[in-house]
Amino acid sequence: MSVPRDFSLLLDELREEVAQAGNDQKKIVDSLKVLHSLAGDCVIEAAHLCELKCVTKCVGATGRQIYEVSGPNKGYSTLYKLYPRINYCVCSVFQKKVVTRRQQLTVS
Repeated sequence: MSVPRDFSLLLDELREEVAQAGNDQKKIVDSLKVLHSLAGDCVIEAAHLCELKCVTKCVGATGRQIYEVSGPNKGYSTLYKLYPRINYCVCSVFQKKVVTRRQQLTVS
């Protein structure tokens, strides 16, 4: 299940805006609001996981990237691997809300 091309282009634009914003919090917040309007509350949940330092970007020797996401609880041992531009996760929340019920485009 890959991310639709138009959505992917919009995400690239937003990523570029945030990168150019530097420390301009207003520009960053404005970009996050746009993302929230497209993807819903999972954007807030994802930002929260980033603030808790639960997301790690891993880059291999070849330049290939993956993101490792762990739960926010200290005793939580499950580690999920996410690939850029692929909208899929093996976690139960993704399977239930995105795959089975089709309630959301993605989850955090």
